[in-house]
Amino acid sequence: MKQTQDLLSSGHVRRTCALMLVLVMLIASSAAAQGETTYTAPDGGWTVPVPGGWTTTEGEGYVQFSSGDGMDLFVLTFPDGDIEDIAPDAWAIVDPEFNLTYEPSDVHRITDEVLLLGYDSAGIITYADGTGADGKVVQAAVQSFNGIAYVILIDTDLPTVQRRAAQLQLLSTGFLPADFGADDLSAAEVVAFDDAFFDELDAFAADVQARLEVDSLAYAVVRDGEVVHVNGSGTQVDGSPVTADTHFMIGSITKTMTTLLMAQAVDQGVFTWETPVVEVNPEFAVADPAVTAQITMSNLVCACTGVPRRDYELIYNPAVPASEILDQLETFEFFTDFGETFQYSNQLIAAAGYETARALDPDADDLLSAYIARMQDSIFEPVGMADTTFDFDVIAAGERYPLPYGRGVLVHEPLSIEAESFLLSVAPAGAVWSTANDMAAYLIMLMNGGVTADGTRIVSEAGLARVQTPQVAIDSNTDYGLGWILGDYKEVPVYFHDGNTLGYSASMAYMPDRGIGIVVLVNQQASGAPSLITSGFFSSALADPEPDAPGEVDIIATTIAENRARAEDTFIRTFDAETIAPFAGVYANPVLGEVTVAVTRDNGLTFDAGEFVTALWRSTEQDDADVYFMADPPLAGDRVRLTLGEDGDPRVVIGLGLTEYTFTPTK
Repeated sequence: MKQTQDLLSSGHVRRTCALMLVLVMLIASSAAAQGETTYTAPDGGWTVPVPGGWTTTEGEGYVQFSSGDGMDLFVLTFPDGDIEDIAPDAWAIVDPEFNLTYEPSDVHRITDEVLLLGYDSAGIITYADGTGADGKVVQAAVQSFNGIAYVILIDTDLPTVQRRAAQLQLLSTGFLPADFGADDLSAAEVVAFDDAFFDELDAFAADVQARLEVDSLAYAVVRDGEVVHVNGSGTQVDGSPVTADTHFMIGSITKTMTTLLMAQAVDQGVFTWETPVVEVNPEFAVADPAVTAQITMSNLVCACTGVPRRDYELIYNPAVPASEILDQLETFEFFTDFGETFQYSNQLIAAAGYETARALDPDADDLLSAYIARMQDSIFEPVGMADTTFDFDVIAAGERYPLPYGRGVLVHEPLSIEAESFLLSVAPAGAVWSTANDMAAYLIMLMNGGVTADGTRIVSEAGLARVQTPQVAIDSNTDYGLGWILGDYKEVPVYFHDGNTLGYSASMAYMPDRGIGIVVLVNQQASGAPSLITSGFFSSALADPEPDAPGEVDIIATTIAENRARAEDTFIRTFDAETIAPFAGVYANPVLGEVTVAVTRDNGLTFDAGEFVTALWRSTEQDDADVYFMADPPLAGDRVRLTLGEDGDPRVVIGLGLTEYTFTPTK
């Protein structure tokens, strides 16, 4: 079972490498792509799914796959050998004039058996990582199996990677050598859930919590329409222990609730999934008038429209009204055709929730209030989710929550819950507070096909089936539906969604064919704990003889320690006064507003965005002297470029490629 990673959705261990290591994702997965053409090599030695619209060209000794807009991927085979010996020979075949070089640190050899996923060895060389002036991304990956080295070369640029990342994942995760083994538990039965089973689950969760340094967690297990186990660990702000009734933010799991509300509206005949949004709101608009007329209610929530991520605009502009989120869509550009590639947009799903509220309550003055009221009346109350809310004041007054912990370069650091309030701007995409017990009730309703534990149907079976129908491939064995992720655990179907806010992470998943499910909530940003505990639960429930989760815990725990040690050794925290002095001042960007760069008394740097303040550090591993990194939550590790423009004035630049923002000095 794979997970997506983004502001409101936590990641999986196999996706923890940096963007610059694009081809880390080329380690094969075990399933064929759904709904895509499968290409078989002329000698039958390997297969790969080809995204729609891509072309395939067989050259002398290689096969080329092209997106048509700047992404080219080449596959070659050689006798097994070391990546540094094989890669030059591969490039010589594809491009005899290839002359890019690399440093020893640009060679990434994968040695851990868990990450190899059945290969004998694997490695990646990065020649260009997308951060240079030309934005080029050039890499070579070599994966060895049964004496054959499968070489994959990529030549593209960062904006194209950002547009086509999901299709790259589809190609890379779906690449399979002939006779490559695959874990298959499709025939496995669920074991008995006795005391020993839950003792083992609790022990594994405690190990994950300790080794991933998670302050607090709570989880609930459902089987055949009943809550069969709950647990909690940690401390609430009122000093009492965390329980299954402790409040956590669930982040993007909220999206499943928004599309459920939409399915209810469809059931009531308020609109259909294919109703153009302009029929619900004639003032709705995106950048392209033709797309404005084309986009439907289902398009808003399919993650398949080609809109790049624009989450900085949420964090830097917190607490804007729903109407402003809708107004911002007028600047949104769509870079691919609908259904062509997976692209995740919190603003689009927020718009779906607000336009649904408008359709249900045409006279509503405040779309956020109208949306929340409908969620309360149509979902929370009938499902029995009395402790589920969007209201930060209720959460603060109740004090039944653990503090959120944001990701820092060195450690996770506690935040106030006010830091999460920016999510109210996009409430339908990720602003729900809930508990393990309430989420278990929600899970029971879903697993019952839209019927609550007390027998009340709140959505038609057809409506629930529609939101859980694949719309676009995320990778070779994971699809996005309408606010849902549809994947598998070793060939056993799993419906799920994760959530990640600035200080909380969550996972909700169930196996529709097995009648089991779990929800896991933690108070840590970008935490792998929820998906690891979920994976551990499914592996134990199916008596998996080769569970993935224990090895993945080892990898993440080791990576945390190694990254922390490397950061201690390589980050520079104070600078030459003459170098940094020109950059002290107030800057503005028309989209993100004002930020302040200040020089501290000891010649350090701070970056103040108003809602958060962070130190800026430099890394000795970074060649570009203009590049600094945020050291503190909520955006620790993000790049900040301090550079001089052609006019000699300083500039502050954040982001890369399609989502780059330049701040200029205020006058």
